[in-house]
Amino acid sequence: AVAAGGKDAWKKHALEFLRASNYAGIAFGHAGCAAVHAMAYPLGGVHHIPHGQANQLMFADVMRKYQEKKPIGKLNQLEELLGAELDVEPVFSLENLYKLMDEVLKKDPLHEHGVTADELPVFAKNVIETQQRLLGNNYVELSEDDLLDIYRKAF
Repeated sequence: AVAAGGKDAWKKHALEFLRASNYAGIAFGHAGCAAVHAMAYPLGGVHHIPHGQANQLMFADVMRKYQEKKPIGKLNQLEELLGAELDVEPVFSLENLYKLMDEVLKKDPLHEHGVTADELPVFAKNVIETQQRLLGNNYVELSEDDLLDIYRKAF
């Protein structure tokens, strides 16, 4: 859809998007969600950013924190899969995914959505206090300071 260009280019792939969305829902229901979703909730609750877009705003920075904290592990399997799909070396796969995501929907800094710097520590604390159900599914344990660092990078 990105290669075809144009705002409505995705429509000719609508059935594939629907199938992918369905598989994602099944996967989420089976495996659960983690920090990306947990950190997206305050963005939607306070600033009314749609949940899918809020997830996209958090995704790359959460994944980069995962890489920073545990560069060797199951994350490498994801890099292998993405590398094959995106036709790049696995080490470059996540950054290439982020670029592709930006072509679909540009990742704006959080401040462009009305988020203020003062809210970031409040959001990090709130996520730690209210989203343990999701945070328990993380690739690595994330502290409140880690969450704050992620929010600041996305800011």
